[in-house]
Amino acid sequence: MRQFVGELPEPEIIPETQDPGPKRRRRRWPWVLLVVLVLGAVWFNGPGFRLIAPYVTIYYLERLGIRGDFKVEGNVAGGLSVSELVIEGDDALAKLTIDSVTPEYRLGGLLGGELDGLKFEGVHAELRLGDGKEDEEKKPLDLRALVARLQTVRGRAIPLNLEVKDFTLSATENGTSVFQLGSSSISHKKGSEDFVLRVGSVTDAVGREWTGQEAKLKWEPERITMDRLDLVPGLSILDFVLEIPKGGEPSLGARVTVDDAVLSVASRPGLSSAEINLREGEIRLGELLAGFGIPKPLDATITSLAVDLENLLPDPMAATGSVRILLEDVAWQDWTSPELSFDATVDEDRASLVARGMVLGSETTLEAAMPITRNETGVTLGDAQGKFGIADVPRVLRALAERTDAIDPKVPIPPSALNGNFQVNFLPDYRVEAAATEITLSPQDVRQASPITLRGRWAPSAPITAEVMLDGLTAGVAYQLSDRTYQGTLEAAEF
Repeated sequence: MRQFVGELPEPEIIPETQDPGPKRRRRRWPWVLLVVLVLGAVWFNGPGFRLIAPYVTIYYLERLGIRGDFKVEGNVAGGLSVSELVIEGDDALAKLTIDSVTPEYRLGGLLGGELDGLKFEGVHAELRLGDGKEDEEKKPLDLRALVARLQTVRGRAIPLNLEVKDFTLSATENGTSVFQLGSSSISHKKGSEDFVLRVGSVTDAVGREWTGQEAKLKWEPERITMDRLDLVPGLSILDFVLEIPKGGEPSLGARVTVDDAVLSVASRPGLSSAEINLREGEIRLGELLAGFGIPKPLDATITSLAVDLENLLPDPMAATGSVRILLEDVAWQDWTSPELSFDATVDEDRASLVARGMVLGSETTLEAAMPITRNETGVTLGDAQGKFGIADVPRVLRALAERTDAIDPKVPIPPSALNGNFQVNFLPDYRVEAAATEITLSPQDVRQASPITLRGRWAPSAPITAEVMLDGLTAGVAYQLSDRTYQGTLEAAEF
C-alpha cells in the first residue's frame, strides 16, 4: 500500500498596512506651529503692530475722557515711529499734536519693556484756562504725592536719551490769548542728571514779546537745581534749588538779581511760606518796569524790602504775613518825595497799614486798620479806621501854591499841623458803603490862630455833609448829588 506524504504550504502572512496618521501628525504639529508663529511674528512685526497699537491706545484714551488718533510707521525689528498724533480733551488740555515720536530701543531690551530713548518733533499744546467749569469739590494739593511723582518721572527719564524739538504752547482764557511760547526744545543724555532747556520767545496777553533763553537743570535724586536763567535784560534767577526729599514735601530757594540788586527768595517745606529780602544794592523801579515794556506810572528806588508770608497753601485765601518797603527819590509826574515807607500786615482776623514819608516838604503819616473775616467764599472786609497827619501845613500850602492859583502864596500862614481820622464802611462785594472823616487844623500858638475842625460824611444814597467848627461858630452844609441841591446852616455859641 502506497502512502503518499505531502506538506501543505504554510499560509502566506501579508503584513497589515499601518495607519501613519496620529504619530506623523504629532510630528508635523511643531512645524506647523513654528510656521504659524513665524508668520504671526512677521505680521505683528509690521502691519499687525501698526494696526493693533492705535486701536488699543485710543481705547484707553477714551476711557480717560480723551479723544485721540495717530499713525504707526516702520516695524518692531527695524524701528518704529508714531506720526500725526492728535489728542483732544475737554479740560485744561484742549489739544496736543505731535508730528512724530521715535523710540530708541534694542529688540532684546524691548521684549523686557526697556527703551533707550525717545525723540519728539513738532509738539504743540493748547491749554484752556478759566473755562468756567468748577469742580464739585476741590481737593487740596497733595505735595507729598507730587514729590513722589517727580521722583518716579526722574527714575524713568534718567535712563533715556530724550529730545524734544520744536515744542510750542498757547493758552487761552474765555477765547482770549493769555500767552504763547515760541519754538523750544529739551534734551537729555542717557544716564546724565543734566537737562538742557532752550525756551523760545514768550508773547504775553497784550502782545509783548520776551526773548527766549537757555537754562540747564540738574535733576538729582532729592533736588532740582539751576545755576542761572536770564528772564529779561537786567533780571535773572541764580542758584535755584527745589528740594524734593523722598517721603517729604518740597521747598525752594533762589537768588534774584535786578541789575546790581540781589534778592533772596526762600520757602520752607510744604511751600506754605515765602520770604523775600533785598540783600544787596537797590532796585530802580522805573527801569525794572521798562524792562518789561510797562509804562512806568511812577519812578522810585527801592532801598529796603522784606516780605514774609505764611499759610499760602493749601488755601491762599488764608495767607498771613507782612510787607515792609522803603522807597527813595519817588517821582510821579511833577510830584516828588525824597522818602516813603510802607509797613503792611495781614493777620488771621485783621489787616493794617502804616505809611510815613516826606510829602510836599512835610512829614506825613497814615495809619489804618480793619477787621477781616475769612470764610469758604473768600475774605469779608470790616469797617476800616485810621488816622493821618501833616506836620508842617504852611510848607505844604506853599508847595501847592506853585501848582494852583487857588492858593495865594502871599497870605501869611501861622505854623500849624493837620491831624485827622477816618472810617470807611464796605459792602460784602467790597464796594464802599459810606465814608466819614474828621480833620483838625491846630496852630502851634493858639494866640495867633484858633483850631479849625472839619467833619464830613459821604454815602451813595445820602447827601454829602460837611461841618466846620471854629471858636464857638459851627457852619454846616448838605449837598444832594442827585438833584444838585444843598442846604446850609450856621450856629453861633459864645460868639
